[in-house]
Amino acid sequence: MPKLNDWQQANYAQLVNGFHQANYHAVILYPSRVPMSDDAIAWVVTQYLLCLNPRNNLPCGNCQSCNLFIEQSHPDLFILQADIELSKSLTIKVEQVRQLIEFTSRTSHTAKNKVIFIPNISELVASVNSANSLLKVLEEPPENCYFIINASDISKILPTILSRASKLKLDKPPYEYAIAQLSGKIDNPDFWLTYYDNELVYDVAFNQEEFIQLIEVLCLPSIDGIFMLFKNIDSKVKYKNILEFILKWLQDCMLYLMTNQAYYFKNYIDKAKNIIAKLNKDKLYNLQQDIIFLLEWVNHPLSHKLQLENIFIKYQQLYV
Repeated sequence: MPKLNDWQQANYAQLVNGFHQANYHAVILYPSRVPMSDDAIAWVVTQYLLCLNPRNNLPCGNCQSCNLFIEQSHPDLFILQADIELSKSLTIKVEQVRQLIEFTSRTSHTAKNKVIFIPNISELVASVNSANSLLKVLEEPPENCYFIINASDISKILPTILSRASKLKLDKPPYEYAIAQLSGKIDNPDFWLTYYDNELVYDVAFNQEEFIQLIEVLCLPSIDGIFMLFKNIDSKVKYKNILEFILKWLQDCMLYLMTNQAYYFKNYIDKAKNIIAKLNKDKLYNLQQDIIFLLEWVNHPLSHKLQLENIFIKYQQLYV
């Protein structure tokens, strides 16, 4: 099981204190985008809650309960996550939640407490029926039964679930640690770490080929380039990601125009300096507002391809 890093100690102490003071029966940890195997805070506090002989607010690592936890066979731990092998879906099923409710109604086997760990709450909120099935037990959990919930984006959690849990915002890892974790796992880790405001994100918005295509169209906008982009990128899947990418690019264009510097695209925006010098600020502002509006309606069944083509054509006209 993973060990806590120095920068995680403060968050872990907050979490343990919350359970000690009986303030937490369910806690949402956010933003939590790290792979489950690296999710030290959630795993260590889970082991701590199950440990028979905790010491200095840490699990002892030697008791029967800790041994079962380390062997990943603890009968008082329930992990609620989508079974991709079984269902080929990233959605938690109602039947799984029913199994969880049955788990909460049983007495504990080994530990004093029982723990439910939800590694990715977005797998649940995609299914309203599953989420509704969970609400009752979240609202009135049995004694000594705790929920630890990971969320990559707290704004996407159903309000009914959000209101029934405490929230703990996790500190971001230092740059050196984050780069070391991302290197070898994604292309262009330095860019994506900045793009996501120094949060660890392994499932980035675009692969390297798509990224290069987008940069080329933004640096040298043309009708041919725009239509080639949509030919090679599935705009329905990437719609929201493309809108966010363009919005951050526009923010950097304005910053570059004013200060000759950029934040997200600092290693790429020099390629566009000649066209940025011709930028129409009023049109840029209007385009930003258009994109923000579309992001608010991202789930509406409109024609994503037509909307994106319109945005890119307006983008091309910024420099006329």
